[in-house]
Amino acid sequence: TTNMQNNFLILDVGTDNGISDGMGVVTGNGIVGIVEATDRHYCRVSSFLSASQPASVKISRTQAFGPLSWSGTSIRKAHITEIPTHAEVTPGDTVVTSGFSAIFPPEIPVGTVTGVTSDGIYNDVDVDLLLDFNSLQHVFVVRNLDGKEINGLL
Repeated sequence: TTNMQNNFLILDVGTDNGISDGMGVVTGNGIVGIVEATDRHYCRVSSFLSASQPASVKISRTQAFGPLSWSGTSIRKAHITEIPTHAEVTPGDTVVTSGFSAIFPPEIPVGTVTGVTSDGIYNDVDVDLLLDFNSLQHVFVVRNLDGKEINGLL
């Protein structure tokens, strides 16, 4: 789905294929979501196009990082918050995954900065997403081999 507040996908892989809850789902053009339920042959993925599905990203040029959230209005728009004002961010900058989680690997291209506003402490960054959720056909399910160890420290 792409037209709801909390969107999802159903994939035709499940526990028989080694899929488990909490695994990341990506394409070469960005993050898709996180596996939230599995059975033997299928899994349900909570889409990035959900109100409660932020992802840790960074600006490639400056390495400044923050949480990226779906804007809730367009399937091609997202928003980064909590980028310190001293971190230079300009329209055209590339946004990639930060690798600061046990879900998504680093350096997956996510989008392009289209605008920056500041409240004096933090920059709020508008991002055009690279991934067109309406044309998804093939995705990759990511298993972080160190994920259990990393999550054990949290």
